[in-house]
Amino acid sequence: MAVRKAFDDTILAEFARTSGIAVHAVFEPTSLLVERTRQGMPFDVLLGVAGALDDLAPGAIDTTTREIVVATRIGLAVPAKARAPRIDSLDNLVATLRGARSVAYSRHGASGRAFAEHLVRWGISDEINAKATVVENGFVAETLLDGRADVAVQQLSELAFVPAVQIVGALPGPAGQPTPFAAAIHAAATGPTRRAAERFIAYLKTPAAALAFEASGMEPAITTQL
Repeated sequence: MAVRKAFDDTILAEFARTSGIAVHAVFEPTSLLVERTRQGMPFDVLLGVAGALDDLAPGAIDTTTREIVVATRIGLAVPAKARAPRIDSLDNLVATLRGARSVAYSRHGASGRAFAEHLVRWGISDEINAKATVVENGFVAETLLDGRADVAVQQLSELAFVPAVQIVGALPGPAGQPTPFAAAIHAAATGPTRRAAERFIAYLKTPAAALAFEASGMEPAITTQL
């Protein structure tokens, strides 16, 4: 889900135009994609949180093809016309979360799982979850549009997918450290399928892809020319 804006806006169309290869993309939180691959879902390239790819069973991906392609940070958003809260320190962030009517985050996404762990670490898990709007799947900033929540926490690139909200910024300290995303090829991919997959991963590390990632609030890996 974190790469969807960059893929939808630019990357998939440009890769198809320059390579002649059309990509059918399935966007889900990494945890759901990993579970589906374990259940036999076919794929040529899997892209998700790097650590989750490392935990896949042997034979699911060709680990020699694993490449870090981009990273993103967990951020916070509020309704477009709301006054932007201060989140420049942990104390200010905690005060913002405590003062919110409802805080939205995702149940299955990497950002939601990490945020839930941080709430425990900060000692406010019970307090925030008592009024939280937990989204099963999708873009949590949409809860700001219909009034279900007045604060949304998710990857910055996912918050950016909902244009009619105000992104305040990345969370402070360790909570806002970048999460790396990696891509890898299916272990059984051969012939033209493997070559197409290799070209796609290589494209994700080009300057053109880097610009698309940056435009959606992500941090691309070191870029290389094809």
